Amino acid sequence: MNFIVSSKELNSALVTVGTVVVHNNITPILQDFLMEVQDKNLTISATDLETYISISIPVESNSQGRFTVQARTLLDTLKTFPEQPLSFSCNPETLSVKVTHDSGEFVINGHNAEDFPVPPRFTPEAQADIEGNLLALAIHKTLFATSTEDRPQMSGVFFELSPEKTNFVATDAHKLVRYTRTDVRSDQPFSAILPKKPLNILRNLLTGLESSVHLEFSKINFSAAWENIRLLGRLIDARYPNYESVIPKENPNVLTVDKNLLINRLLRVQNFANKSTYLVRLRLAGSQLTLDAENMDYSSQAHEVLPCTYQGADMEIGFNCRFLIEVLKNIAEDEVNIKLSLPSRPGVIEPAQSTDEQEQLLMLIMPLMIAM
Repeated sequence: MNFIVSSKELNSALVTVGTVVVHNNITPILQDFLMEVQDKNLTISATDLETYISISIPVESNSQGRFTVQARTLLDTLKTFPEQPLSFSCNPETLSVKVTHDSGEFVINGHNAEDFPVPPRFTPEAQADIEGNLLALAIHKTLFATSTEDRPQMSGVFFELSPEKTNFVATDAHKLVRYTRTDVRSDQPFSAILPKKPLNILRNLLTGLESSVHLEFSKINFSAAWENIRLLGRLIDARYPNYESVIPKENPNVLTVDKNLLINRLLRVQNFANKSTYLVRLRLAGSQLTLDAENMDYSSQAHEVLPCTYQGADMEIGFNCRFLIEVLKNIAEDEVNIKLSLPSRPGVIEPAQSTDEQEQLLMLIMPLMIAM
């Protein structure tokens, strides 16, 4: 089997597919790319058994077939090439691939293509279409709040689809994010937990993409397809927590503050907070917000005052300073509302004004107990 392909186009495709490859995988064939030529198209695939990705590009060929080739070797070699045609020829007996270019040739070994894992086929139970850049944004808004601990149900992002909207939810039990898009809908209500690795890949590939991405879901798998690329992954098999139950519905105390100013002050006072809790005390009264942090072990403390707009009863509430900074940094708008009910209840953080009528963003952070 022989074909000719553009070095630049091939390298771009391999970089995309290579995001899935685990180069130190104990199964040798999983360190390969699968290449299939049919009808003057080359389809390149890779998998780690949990996530599959494939991309198709045009080639010059009068034959068809399939072979595998060592991913890292081919990727590292193609980085050195300027734009030029590359001629591939595969020897089915030795499982070697010879690549000829304008100043020489090289040979790379592979494995039997018949041993390459086949992606699962499934009949979708729910489908939705979303602009690539918006899906990347939804992933970016939520992925940081997923759990890094051994909690499978919290280690991914919860997609909650309905005919009216789609919620993207993430939580690690300390903070929670619910990002809603009313322009993303599914004919059938459906929910699923998507793991971090394929979501990170999607975020990187889709950022800036205006083309539509077609999402499909079954009880076990999901797929995302756009242009000449398809990514398929396994869902997390767990029940997502009832996140709605922890969101306070009545929050009569509302603090409106400049987000960047608050982040600046929090970054300053966190250096003086207890290193195990990073507790910062927020004192709310009138048009003034006071931040206090103290580390008894080193007899250090910090006190900051900043202007704000506050409607409600005077109160004090404690938060983990690092979690609060992380939440605030993932809000694009310059001004935020922090809605509170009691010092023992979570704080709800939202943009003071949204720039997109079809999105809703709610962030939540659990309080810390303040020693009296």
